Amino acid sequence: MRRVELISVLLCIAVLQAGCSVVRGRIGDASRITNNELAGATTDVAIITVLPDEYHAILRKLENVHHVVEPNGRVNLYVWATGEVRSPDRSETRSVVVAMAGEAGVVSGALATQATIDRWKPANVLLVGIAGGVHESVSLGDIVISSQIWGYEHGHLGTHYESGGGLFFQPDPMLEEAALRLGPDWRSRIAVTRPGPRGAPKVLAGKTASGDKVVENARSAYFAESLRIDGTVMAVEMEGTGAAAAVGQVHDKGETTGFLMIRGISDLIFSKNREEHSRLELGRNPQRGEWKSYASDVAASFAIGLVESYWKQ
Repeated sequence: MRRVELISVLLCIAVLQAGCSVVRGRIGDASRITNNELAGATTDVAIITVLPDEYHAILRKLENVHHVVEPNGRVNLYVWATGEVRSPDRSETRSVVVAMAGEAGVVSGALATQATIDRWKPANVLLVGIAGGVHESVSLGDIVISSQIWGYEHGHLGTHYESGGGLFFQPDPMLEEAALRLGPDWRSRIAVTRPGPRGAPKVLAGKTASGDKVVENARSAYFAESLRIDGTVMAVEMEGTGAAAAVGQVHDKGETTGFLMIRGISDLIFSKNREEHSRLELGRNPQRGEWKSYASDVAASFAIGLVESYWKQ
């Protein structure tokens, strides 16, 4: 068995086992539904996640959750599950499919997004999860709406790294506008206790750097070169360029699938003071473990609030 298949099997088992302890109507008693039963179905929104924390945070906020069972014993490679979001102002519901890539990185983001689009034909795709904060205006637990995704690893390697600085992806302008206009009610969905000082998460919009590196410190020579070119970067993550490229292929075929990336800040890779500078110099950032669950839940809360409010005709 190939490594990716083994990982997917383990993820499927973990998802289904984790569901047994959660309340009915969420993940707990979510029924199984076969791909044959969903043949020809389309969905309003596809939400792409990477980590189990991100995936479960979304599922907990959906109604009528069903885990997809593939026919003939095939692995549900992206742990697809379907659900609904109901708007209190409308009689309709929004259909949602959730995918979990299972592995970080640009290629993983592209493959999970492409497979989900091919299977479910969503009107809109949201990439939802955690990211590292880069700009000093960003705080732990904040939301960053990616107004531009920059493939910062696109460049040249000679005696040192020179960023090419020219690989960019834009979100759907209508989705971005709807996200920026979203009122504060989405915060009522946050179900995970904030691990740090009290405060409401801010919603910020700006450029997000995307690449295959886990960036722990903004001062590292490789990433610092990118920031030298553009100091306005708000956050850094690992799947955005891949997911955006997959949606771009759909656009090349003349289709109009919308795309937006929503990230909750789980760690800061810049130093505001000497204590933070010492922490970053040690290597791995301990904030991610402490804030990951909360940042995942904040991002999921915002995403579901957006799905509820945004009704693209």
